[in-house]
Amino acid sequence: MQDEQQQAAPAQAASGTKVRKDIRADLLFYADVGMALLSQRQIIYLAIAVITAFFYDLGVALICLLLVEVSEILDYRLFQRIRSFRRNRQIELGPIMRSVAINTAFSAGTISLFAIQIATLQGPTTHFMPMFILLAAALFAALHNHQLRGILALRLVIYSAAFLFIPIRDLWIMRPPPTSELWLQFLVSLIVLFFTIDTARGHRTLYRQSMQHFNELVVEHERAKQALIAKAEFLAVVSHELRTPLTSIKGSLDLMASGVLGKLPDEMNGSFDIALRNSHRLASLINDILDFQKIDSDKMEYHPEAVDVDTLVTDAANSVRPLADANQIRLDQLHLPKDTRVFVDKMRIEQVLVNLLSNAIKFSNPGGRVVVNTELADDRVRISVTDEGMGLPENASERIFQPFSQIDSSATRQVGGTGLGLSISKRIVDAHHGLIDFVRHEGKGTTFFVELDLDGGAA
Repeated sequence: MQDEQQQAAPAQAASGTKVRKDIRADLLFYADVGMALLSQRQIIYLAIAVITAFFYDLGVALICLLLVEVSEILDYRLFQRIRSFRRNRQIELGPIMRSVAINTAFSAGTISLFAIQIATLQGPTTHFMPMFILLAAALFAALHNHQLRGILALRLVIYSAAFLFIPIRDLWIMRPPPTSELWLQFLVSLIVLFFTIDTARGHRTLYRQSMQHFNELVVEHERAKQALIAKAEFLAVVSHELRTPLTSIKGSLDLMASGVLGKLPDEMNGSFDIALRNSHRLASLINDILDFQKIDSDKMEYHPEAVDVDTLVTDAANSVRPLADANQIRLDQLHLPKDTRVFVDKMRIEQVLVNLLSNAIKFSNPGGRVVVNTELADDRVRISVTDEGMGLPENASERIFQPFSQIDSSATRQVGGTGLGLSISKRIVDAHHGLIDFVRHEGKGTTFFVELDLDGGAA
């Protein structure tokens, strides 16, 4: 028995915490709606007071308007107090709920008193205006105050009491026959009350369903966020753990390829070339994954400086020239005048250009030509890379810069990669407030280009 009580205690505590969170959320919603409709209510009250003063009695209009405004001031202060929950979560809910109940009783009471006073001035008759005031107030509450069930019920009870008091008072005073319109007014009042209460119930149900769906979305969002964090951490850990042994393997293979350790036997050359090529490819893939993880978690650091554009492009072209020679691709560079500078992180922008040049070379046929051109356009410089390869499909723009996207995603594609290069390039260029895009050419070939702002201090 004691064990069962001990097991039930945490469950009860969790349930109590959830209830408090729900009440807190309902109160905040209640206060936000009240503040949003504040000016609208003032216009309505003022209009009713003016009509009452003009057609019935100025004194009654002023006194009732004064009482309503006092209740509005109290509500305003209470709304501000409730909204302070967002800054101070230690506020006790009990005193707040009592204040809401007291303010609700006072507010609904003053509005009901206003309507009853108008009905009294009218005498025994069909009271269109006071009954309309009460109906509008009840519907207003049903539509906008459904967050707190007890508070809504309290407001509707007060309005309903006033709604029934007016026709019952007339019936008591006049003692009319059953065919009198006073009886009709009473019956219609009952129907309207039922309609109002049903409307309040419906809106309350819709509100609870909306809040439940919202809470479910919040939970799913948190799960998705945790999953993304876990994925990023997993990629970072795996990539770092792979990089360390791979660096040793790649370094050893490079050392062997340099001949420092002696000449390799001829029968090993084929296998050695495959191992060396794949070690470089694997290192490139791991670097892409690490860069993407850094960008995705906003941890990529940039160190901008004034960089000569021609030097930047030349360095990128020289980095890929061995790849171009190995693929029998002619790499041509059209030079800009010296002292044309951009304020960028040189290493990162060079990484973008190397990626564009590597793609152009890899997707070109042997004997083809890749041209890197640099042009000035107003206060920007455009660096473009044009190839004569197979070109891009018409729908390429929809996914070309998406992560892990491959234009040739078939199982027999000839060019490897993670599909991260262009996605990383776009994010780097976006971080420099630049533009990266492409132009498809008729027949074959594609031009990728990067636009960057010129350095303000350029000569």
